[in-house]
Amino acid sequence: MSDSFSKEEVFIFLDDLRESGETNMYGALPYILDNFPGIKREQARKLLVDWMEQFGDSDPNKPGEEE
Repeated sequence: MSDSFSKEEVFIFLDDLRESGETNMYGALPYILDNFPGIKREQARKLLVDWMEQFGDSDPNKPGEEE
């Protein structure tokens, strides 16, 4: 990952983007690429997936998780 930003900074950016309602978060990759110069596409995709996964881990009512 580039030294010019941290995972936490990208996550905060994604939180703000989500709250803004500007885009569906599945379309957030170009926003990351535009706002974090020097980030590689694959790094941005991995960060987006990691950010999205944190929501699945914290939702006790997530469909398909009943035992």
